[in-house]
Order: sequence, then structure tokens, then C-alpha cells
Amino acid sequence: MRHFLLATSIALFTVSAQAQTGADVYGKWLTESTNAQTELYRCADPARGIICGKVVWLRNATNPDQTPAASVDAVSDVKNPDPALRSRKIIGLEFVHGFKPSDTEPGTYEGGKIYNAEDGETYSARIKLENPDKLVLRGYVLMPMLGKSQTWTRVK
Repeated sequence: MRHFLLATSIALFTVSAQAQTGADVYGKWLTESTNAQTELYRCADPARGIICGKVVWLRNATNPDQTPAASVDAVSDVKNPDPALRSRKIIGLEFVHGFKPSDTEPGTYEGGKIYNAEDGETYSARIKLENPDKLVLRGYVLMPMLGKSQTWTRVK
């Protein structure tokens, strides 16, 4: 019986630790438009939060300003407000960072930032894991009610 209780305690601690560290949201996700896949992963630098994300796949070879690119690997950050960054590639671009678990809503991560290459702006953001295969990312200005949400689907 003691072994069962110990095993149960370890399992509950592991599930709790995963919920607190964002492990549920890690992996590849298809964006709502189905034009891109992103990968959410643990930030290499803890000062950037526990969840970071980058673009890993694009459906079309079209730049954010709708001009054609030679290939999906050549799609560039042409709308970036910093001219020095306009030639950086979208594939591999880290555009999500800074998320920490919510103190009040389980499965929710807040305090993050998301860069939108379509308009060259960076927004405050929050992530809510709806279920293991669906998350809602909300980008906003000032407060969440002044924003837009996207539902992403886990890539299996």
C-alpha cells in the first residue's frame, strides 16, 4: 500500500509540475489559417519565460506583404519596422516568448509577447490550452479584451 501511495504521489507531482511549466503546450501546432506550423518549446533563456515558439513550416512562398518569394525558405520578414531585420527568414523565426503560467487559470499562460510578421507589430499575448490538441492564442494591445484570438491545432 505504501508503494501505491508513493507512486500515486509521484504521478500527481509530475502532472502538477507539467501544468506549471507549460509542458502541455510544447510541440508543433497548425495555425488557424492552416498556412503555417509553429513549434512551442521551453525557452533557452529562462528570462524569456517558459514558452517560446518559432515558425517551422509555411504552406506558400508568399512574403507577409503578399509579394512572391522564390521558395518557402526564402519568405522574409519584409514588414518588420526595423529595416535591418527585413531580410531575416520567417522559417525559424522565434516570434513567441515570455509566457508564464497563470496564477488563477489552470492551462493558461500569460505575460507573453507575439510578433506578427503580417503587420510587423509585437503584441502582448496569452495562451489557453483548451484541450491537449487545441489551444487559443490571444494577441492584444493594453488588455485582452482589445485583441484577437486564433485557435491552433496540434500537429500529430
